[in-house]
Amino acid sequence: MAEVERLKNWYQKLKTQSTAICPHCGGTQTVRTNERPSFRCRPCDRNFSLLAGLPVASLRFFESWDEGIDALAAGDSVTDIKRCMKMSLSAAILWEKRMMLMLEIMELHALKAWILWQRNRDRHRRAMLVHHHGVRFPQAGLVRSQRKKT
Repeated sequence: MAEVERLKNWYQKLKTQSTAICPHCGGTQTVRTNERPSFRCRPCDRNFSLLAGLPVASLRFFESWDEGIDALAAGDSVTDIKRCMKMSLSAAILWEKRMMLMLEIMELHALKAWILWQRNRDRHRRAMLVHHHGVRFPQAGLVRSQRKKT
């Protein structure tokens, strides 16, 4: 899906970008300060982030976003995202909500619709199988891609 690749490319660019233009003075003599897309401008001696003003600006676990994006694009539940990114459930819920807002900002409407459809489809299918057939589901804790195909 082209929109998934666009989201992954955006993240990779943020992850690997080594210089940026300072929003305060317009200077180009900037140095990356840590793993997050944060920079320090040498001429004006100020810090800035490329994520400033975006819904994902204050989200943590930046180094794990790659796994989270894969899980989100696969339509995995928030619980699965929590497990693959090794974070608390409340942090995973916040991460998922803010990433869905980023999909809107980046105009990745088809990807957002597909994720929502996939989740609703799974939720309905599971409820019907439990209700009508008493089906038990695979071991909890495994992301969909790690589960055995039956």
